[in-house]
Amino acid sequence: MVLLVGSLTNDSQNDKQQSADSFRILYVISGLLLVPLSMALSGLLGWHIYLILQNKTTIEYHEGVRATWLEERAGNAYKHPYDLGAYDNLTTVLGSNIICWICPTSKHIGNGLRFRTAYDGLPVTSTSK
Repeated sequence: MVLLVGSLTNDSQNDKQQSADSFRILYVISGLLLVPLSMALSGLLGWHIYLILQNKTTIEYHEGVRATWLEERAGNAYKHPYDLGAYDNLTTVLGSNIICWICPTSKHIGNGLRFRTAYDGLPVTSTSK
């Protein structure tokens, strides 16, 4: 972007062919810089959308890999406790107003210390007799 803006401020009296060639080179260089950057940022965007849909942080994702392996090894199915389903996960992270999802604010639902889990509302069974 800086290269494009810098080329527009060129005051020299070059002929049109030399100017066209320099713009062509400038576009190629800009493309070579922007394509890998866009691909990397798209990958990060996809990763964060996946994390939001699962209602996980990066650390919870990595801890969940081990927890899933341990549960499968024991013959059980593992479910992340904060995974409430895609829509509820989105509303937990981004808020209940769908229009505000485009530009989320830092306003949280609740006090930020206690979060809903998949186990809320389930009957508690006592193991003691």
